[in-house]
Amino acid sequence: SSSSGDISLTGTTTDGYGVIIQDSATINSETGIINIDGTTKSTTVGRDGVYLKKTSLVTSGDADITVKGRTTNSSAAGIVVSTGTVTFGGSEYTGTIVLDSDLLDITGPLHFYGNLDIVPDAKTTAINLFAPAESFYLTKTSIENIESKGDGKVTIGIDEGAHTISIGDSGNYSLEYDLTLQGKDITVEKGFVGDVIFKIGQAGNGSLVMEEAVTG
Repeated sequence: SSSSGDISLTGTTTDGYGVIIQDSATINSETGIINIDGTTKSTTVGRDGVYLKKTSLVTSGDADITVKGRTTNSSAAGIVVSTGTVTFGGSEYTGTIVLDSDLLDITGPLHFYGNLDIVPDAKTTAINLFAPAESFYLTKTSIENIESKGDGKVTIGIDEGAHTISIGDSGNYSLEYDLTLQGKDITVEKGFVGDVIFKIGQAGNGSLVMEEAVTG
């Protein structure tokens, strides 16, 4: 906890979790930046870069909250939001939360105030929504577990990134928050309901292919 200063937690391991915060723990900076950076090179299944469970990262004003997670293990994730609600920001928070990961697994409720940016590990990393893939992806469960506690929006992709973004799987989905997708080429293979902004071509000529409709 800090009344005004920044808080930074960094961990690197070859055997366990990079950073683990759980069991109702609260990281609280009244006005300062919060930065969590975890990397694991463990070969054990489920040893993640950053593991969050039933915890809160709280600050006020517009200071950034950044969580960065990396793993070299295909059976683990860069960042895991596990069971038990994980809350970012606070009722007076107006800043941006950044989740920066090579793989993000949101298995439990993620509540956020302010705005939430979800970015992969590189500007060229392909992004897949609603279905598993070989690169960065968010499953239907992960997307539905995200909840804005104010009027904030979710942005997926890096500004001026050269991502391809695919929206796949079957079924109809309904988003409870405003969503911005930014990349070079975006393909909507399966439709869904929600307020969505598509930002393409920032890193060069891009394309938007709508195979099914997105309705607001």
